[in-house]
Amino acid sequence: MRYFLVVVGLLMGSVISPPTAAVEYQSQQLQSKLLKETRQYLIALPEGYAQSTEVYPVIYLLDADEQFDHMASLLQFLSQGAMPQIPKMIIVGINNTERMRDYTPTHTLMLPSGKKGNPKYQQTGGAGRFLDFIEQELAPSIHSQLRTNGINVLVGHSFGGLLAMEALRTDRQLFSAYIAIDTSLWFDSPHYLTQLENRVEKGDFKQKQLVMAIANNPLSPGFGVSSYHRDLNLAFADKLTKSPPQGLSFAAKYYPDETHQSVSHIGLYDGIRHLFKDFAIDIYADTFSKQQVIDQYRLLSERFGLRVTPPQQYLEQLIQYSERQQLSDRKQSLESLKAYFAGVKSNEALR
Repeated sequence: MRYFLVVVGLLMGSVISPPTAAVEYQSQQLQSKLLKETRQYLIALPEGYAQSTEVYPVIYLLDADEQFDHMASLLQFLSQGAMPQIPKMIIVGINNTERMRDYTPTHTLMLPSGKKGNPKYQQTGGAGRFLDFIEQELAPSIHSQLRTNGINVLVGHSFGGLLAMEALRTDRQLFSAYIAIDTSLWFDSPHYLTQLENRVEKGDFKQKQLVMAIANNPLSPGFGVSSYHRDLNLAFADKLTKSPPQGLSFAAKYYPDETHQSVSHIGLYDGIRHLFKDFAIDIYADTFSKQQVIDQYRLLSERFGLRVTPPQQYLEQLIQYSERQQLSDRKQSLESLKAYFAGVKSNEALR
């Protein structure tokens, strides 16, 4: 039996790829004058950053203490290989100090059921100041140190999703897009939800994107086993789907088989692919052509409100791949695309 097990292990080892290395990151800190405390954050640079001159989107991950490892690994995985699905990104994970304070947009002592919240509710209502910290202190520090392209995405789960909604509601200029995962819309309901709905109904967003991921969560704070949390998210998503606000590109997906916890991974996977759905160049598509790719990136640029071009490194990668696969017509089109986009000034705001 021992011999058999060894042989099977060897056979399996011959076909299983080695495990992917963990995400490499730097831990940094910033003394915040706004928050009057030292804040810890993590930075993961894209592969090849030091060897290139490319500029990159920045994705801000909330709840980095719990979410950074799996989310950063997912983002890097999707940006790798011969045919990446999303661009390489600078990943910034923000660690928590007082989560209840920083992620809640209004002050309340009560749960939506009418019951009194726990002692941490004394601290609620600090989301505005925390968003000021990100916009006025953290982001400028990131942009001064690193090569960024003006695309900034905020990702939040649960209370983090609530913070993303507040950033959208208060028209934070820093962020181009938001991924709100199973958002705690029950917090200070119906008071805060009414504020959010009123802002959404007003419209007039300046080319923003919002993606919602909604879990089949059987629990709601203050109610115990209740669909209150889930139903609020579904109703809000339905309202935005039926009456799309001007200037806001919106998408939502309900995950009936996912819990409040498990939805964070698949919600990010689907959300980030949706935001960058026009990034990947499919050289095998029947419709592939130089003009098709130019039109594809025009759509991507319009959604972000910023002229986005395929990285030269990405195009060169596809050229080499086409050569290996003996796709001479594809290679020729890609070489023409590389020359064309080299002459296009990227990262300019669209008028």
